[in-house]
Amino acid sequence: MEELSFGPEWNMGTMDLSSLQAQFDVFGAESTYVVAENESQKRQEHEAAKPTTSRSNDTSRDSWEPENERNHEVERQNLAVEGTLQVPPMPINTRPSPYELSLSSIARNSIIGMILKTTSEAKAAEILGFFPGLQTLNSLLAFYTQYWERATIDNFVHLPTLQLDSSKPELLASMIAIGALQTQSTVAHKFGYALQEVVRTSTFRTWEEKNSNSRDISLTQGFLIQQRVAFFSGIQRKVTFAEACYKCLEILIKNGGHLKGGMQSNEISLEDISNASGEALEHLWRKWSTIESQRRLVYAAYITEAHVSMSRHLQLTSPYFDVDV
Repeated sequence: MEELSFGPEWNMGTMDLSSLQAQFDVFGAESTYVVAENESQKRQEHEAAKPTTSRSNDTSRDSWEPENERNHEVERQNLAVEGTLQVPPMPINTRPSPYELSLSSIARNSIIGMILKTTSEAKAAEILGFFPGLQTLNSLLAFYTQYWERATIDNFVHLPTLQLDSSKPELLASMIAIGALQTQSTVAHKFGYALQEVVRTSTFRTWEEKNSNSRDISLTQGFLIQQRVAFFSGIQRKVTFAEACYKCLEILIKNGGHLKGGMQSNEISLEDISNASGEALEHLWRKWSTIESQRRLVYAAYITEAHVSMSRHLQLTSPYFDVDV
């Protein structure tokens, strides 16, 4: 057989491959099928050695079967917890947050109004009489600010410029829900999950009442927070509804103009902000915050979708080339 040379003169067309053909003829074509049969037999033996798991078991573990008496109000009683919800103190080694959020009566009333719009009269009276007061809600918000400090990768709610009174109640309730879930109180956990349920149903109601509400970034921020709470709650009912709303987040971001806004170049530099003062500084600061909040919202949505697609074996719905923001 000719010596193989891989230099510049190497040309498959000029090589004598007769020796290779002769070796193939010696073994015969039947040997190819023998190898294939052996490999097939090995695969069959390997599959037979695997522990058998029935498909019905997989289905029962991953599916949720609705019950006749359950509906969107199944957790509403967990909102009437005034007097029973005792917010525990912060852990001793907790670093104090520089951001102190404080709800006003206006913000609390907007949350209650959101709850009443999605609740029947039979449940509304109890909630109205025993919904937590401002002190309790602000204590839960303090836990949220601690969570916000730790979530440095996708803290898409910009607390320094957040105006609670003008934000959608869906965002405020989602933030309180996150804070409630950070505590060690079972009552607080149930309260947080109940708020998440309200936010999910209220988001679509708010969107349908006025379609342009999708342009308010606080509505989409609140919806994203509740989706994350639901997906990683471990409660199959919540996970099922979160999967049903899987595509809705992308639609809210795109139709609300947040993807387009996040892709804009932020021409405001730190030098411009440092040289401004008074109302001009406030205007630049909030303009920068608006664009940056949209950008972080888009990134957080993609990060959440990546985590969910891996944990729930769902197909990605958003193209990754949109991440270039």
